[in-house]
Amino acid sequence: MDILSAKGEKDYDRIIEAGACMRPEECSSKSEAHAIGKAYEKKGAFGQCLEWYMRSYELGGSDEELGMIAGVCLACGKYDELRSFLDNGNADPDGYYYRAARYELALRTGGSAEEQIQALKNFIDVQYEESYMLRLTALYLEQGSDKAAGKLCKKIMRLYIDTDGALYAKDLADAIKAGEGLAFVREKAWLKDKVFKHISFDLSAKPMEDIRIGRAAVSTEKPMNADRVTVSEEKPKTEGGEGRKLPLFGKKSADKTAKKDKISPIVEKSMKNVVGMGELKTALNDIVNVLQTEKKRAGTEAIILNNIKILGPDGCGKTTAAYAACRTLNALGISAFDEPVVTDYDSLLTDDNEELHSRIQELFDNAMGGCLLIENIHEFDDENGHGVGSKILDQIYSAIKSANGGVTLIITGREKETEDLLLKKPKIAALFNLRTVVLGKYSTDDLMVITDRLAESKSLVINDAAKLVLRKKLENMASQPDFTYSKDLERILTEAYVSMSNRLSKKRRAAGDDYYVITEEDINSGESAETVEELLDKLKAMTGLASVKESVQTVVNQVKVNKMRAEQGIAAASNGTLHMVFTGNAGTGKTTVARIIGKIYRRLGVLPKGHFVECTRKDLISSIYGKTAQQVSEKVKEAMGGILFIDEAYSLCRDDNDTYGKEAIETLLTEMENHRDSIMVIIAGYGPEMDKFLDKNQGLRSRMSNTINFEDYTADEMVSIFKSMVSAQKFMLDVGTDKDIRDVIEARASKKDFGNARGVRNVLDDVIKQQANRLADGQEHSRNDFLIIKKEDIAALKSSRDSGGDECKTADDYVRELEELTGLGSVKAQVRALVASAKVNQRLAQLNRKTQGFGTLHMVFKGNAGTGKTTVARIIGNIYHSLGALSKGQLVECNRSNLVAGYVGQTAARTREKVEEALGGVLFIDEAYSLAQGGENDFGREAINELVAQVENHRNDLCVIIAGYSKDMDEFLATNQGLSSRFTNEIVFEDYTPAEMLEILKKTAAADGNCFEDGIDGLLTELLAQKSAAADFGNARGVRNVAGALKSKKDMRAIEYLDSHQITDMAETERLLTTITAEDVMALMNER
Repeated sequence: MDILSAKGEKDYDRIIEAGACMRPEECSSKSEAHAIGKAYEKKGAFGQCLEWYMRSYELGGSDEELGMIAGVCLACGKYDELRSFLDNGNADPDGYYYRAARYELALRTGGSAEEQIQALKNFIDVQYEESYMLRLTALYLEQGSDKAAGKLCKKIMRLYIDTDGALYAKDLADAIKAGEGLAFVREKAWLKDKVFKHISFDLSAKPMEDIRIGRAAVSTEKPMNADRVTVSEEKPKTEGGEGRKLPLFGKKSADKTAKKDKISPIVEKSMKNVVGMGELKTALNDIVNVLQTEKKRAGTEAIILNNIKILGPDGCGKTTAAYAACRTLNALGISAFDEPVVTDYDSLLTDDNEELHSRIQELFDNAMGGCLLIENIHEFDDENGHGVGSKILDQIYSAIKSANGGVTLIITGREKETEDLLLKKPKIAALFNLRTVVLGKYSTDDLMVITDRLAESKSLVINDAAKLVLRKKLENMASQPDFTYSKDLERILTEAYVSMSNRLSKKRRAAGDDYYVITEEDINSGESAETVEELLDKLKAMTGLASVKESVQTVVNQVKVNKMRAEQGIAAASNGTLHMVFTGNAGTGKTTVARIIGKIYRRLGVLPKGHFVECTRKDLISSIYGKTAQQVSEKVKEAMGGILFIDEAYSLCRDDNDTYGKEAIETLLTEMENHRDSIMVIIAGYGPEMDKFLDKNQGLRSRMSNTINFEDYTADEMVSIFKSMVSAQKFMLDVGTDKDIRDVIEARASKKDFGNARGVRNVLDDVIKQQANRLADGQEHSRNDFLIIKKEDIAALKSSRDSGGDECKTADDYVRELEELTGLGSVKAQVRALVASAKVNQRLAQLNRKTQGFGTLHMVFKGNAGTGKTTVARIIGNIYHSLGALSKGQLVECNRSNLVAGYVGQTAARTREKVEEALGGVLFIDEAYSLAQGGENDFGREAINELVAQVENHRNDLCVIIAGYSKDMDEFLATNQGLSSRFTNEIVFEDYTPAEMLEILKKTAAADGNCFEDGIDGLLTELLAQKSAAADFGNARGVRNVAGALKSKKDMRAIEYLDSHQITDMAETERLLTTITAEDVMALMNER
């Protein structure tokens, strides 16, 4: 006989009959032991019940099961058995029921007040529980600790709202304040106890068997210490006698129709403290009506399942609704418990199938006879329908069928995602034939009540003036698609509380009540106090930007006039599209102006929030198929009600092969259309690039008719900006500095990456550094000396190479750096030739002669490992930067693994990302030939094709250097005509000669603070010849390895000698520690 099957049917007689053939210690199944214990408990056989519960606990018990054992012992007065069980060390001393049992033992066995207080405090450390907290207040009062009791009452009032306990705590707090707390608890003792609720019958009553009603087992037994509503089993009295069948069809009376719309008192009671949620009340009322119908159809199979589906957006109260549903099902007798067993995707996620089966089995064991709540079920959805989430749902479905109606399933989730999931899982969908509960339709009145209750839970009160402002704010917010209900309400209260705290900190004397009252000022705290006029004045005060200011003023005038039309009862003309295009170079104020526009539109009521969300390509585009649309939608949601500012928007879709970029633009267009009145999208970037971008994307151009062009600042404007920045940082300029400021700014602005105002800010930073260098002379200085920027601080930037770091080095400086490298004679000659050609082109350009610019910057480096290719590449990047050929000059190293992916389409995206990272500098691809060594179907060819396209697209601000062994690189270039035609500059790196390797060895040792003893050059050359004979020696890299090995030999020899000899001469000690000798060289040569 299947015990678990009988458990699902709540057939306790069959369970006891099956368990009678074995002793508890012979049972090896935790679930079966638990089921047998529950059956004996139901029949009132406490001794056997206890034995089986303890066996179940031995087989892997939880704190919940410990509670069941404790509940039986306490109900039957088996205090010694319970104490022995708790003392044996098997139970978790930090568990909820363990600590509760310790207190109950102390209470029932005459423990001292101090012992009871400590036990209750231990319990409350683990879990707040209303009844136990109230008991602790009474004990505090008995001990004379009125202050502690009062504080605890306030905590109860914050934690619980409108419960009997909270109301009792409020009355008790008032009594304590009046000095009558002890008298109050003695007169009106708190007696309710809901901790141990596992015993499901009254010990004073004779146990009764369950009565079957369709699929739901409804017990007539009254649970211990619980106020539960049971469903009457009295059969309807009919005119024709008890067995008369009711007609299936017939005309309903008006009275019955009226009753159908009336919400059951059971539902009303269960949802007493729940705001709104009419959909849930209706669904639960359906269950009540169905249950009554099935009682009258006794003996027929149930048609309606009691499982409930609760959907809605985040923060709308789905979990609250699920708990309310469980309370109703408990009151109806469908669920044995008034709270569900809860799980979600993260709790069940595991790669181990056995572990997953065990977790689900434990869930259903704990939920048997009650409700199982699966939160956010949409998270189980897999893109392909065959992933981990799908497998978990399959096992849950099997467990539900095995439970045979013994578990009521409640699921919550987002509406669309959940319905999409259920389309893929029709078996799960079939479990729900009650109406779907869709939440989120709260009225403003509902939201006000919820906010009031949230405030009350924090011991705060919102005054009437603040409520008027709050109502308007909630009306505005609730109309937005990104409104998150309780999360937004929580945020509003948190911001108001911070504002209240700041406001009160400025008061010299605040009344006690002030610390509990939220005012109108506090509700408005998070918003800018600036008016539209003040914001426009701020824009006007910005240097330059005349056309920008005019364009913004025109837009503002249009909105204002439309509002005036509406006030006169005239139909307003359309404000047109909110979206804009900002064109212009870096540092021209695009971001600052966008922020001001957001605030202006917020004040005009065009945008409800006006906040600013900035992003670029990397924030919107994923290299994983299907994820780009999700990322774009999430960023739009973040900016909802405000401005989404997309900088360098042209990078979103670089060419027709950029599938991810196209996906991003298509998703953006859809979102802009769907939310055209709720969000403003501003796309920004350099003028020519933005024009080309919009020409290719007519859908964007048609939605963005407002274009504002930000012109570069003039020299006069940049000098003015510099002076404003100086004042803002509390500095002053010395007289006679204007010319020097202009000279420095004009010199730096000649470089194309200067960045307008951003570049001016960098100039000021360098000037302040120069001032610091001047004042750090050891002399005493007055306060004014630290505030005044002098002429010499600015003039120093025109001559000093050190003030700006590498930025002030010239091409000749970097050539000298190259010359200092050992060897590389032919390399140095070729680099000198490149520099000379670049300089000639610069001079011709200064004479207004036509030139080819810098020509192709791309190069091929051929040579063995360790010949200095990376070092030279870094120097070339700096040279080209100093000559103005590259805007940054940085070096980005990569190889095949950084460019080639394992899936179609990902390689091109990776290659583009790496090129984007290197723009303005050098992209150095080591062992580049490996890109073509994977065969016809290898993704390396995709990387090569993408690289050729990118080299062509960015030929004016990118130097790509492909490097590798000479023979392999020749074969590589021969495979792709596009590569060989674009990489015409070739530098060959020869292997180092013995003499050059010896020089490198000595430099490497000196860099580590070591030297060689005299007369061993020949021995070192012999050592290098021996080691370099290995195929993988690696030139300079191998020499550095030899230097490291010699240092290790020296260190071991020196320490061994110093440990065995008493050396007092410091010079001799230093010589031993830093000198590599012939003995060390020979020791390394003798190693094989």
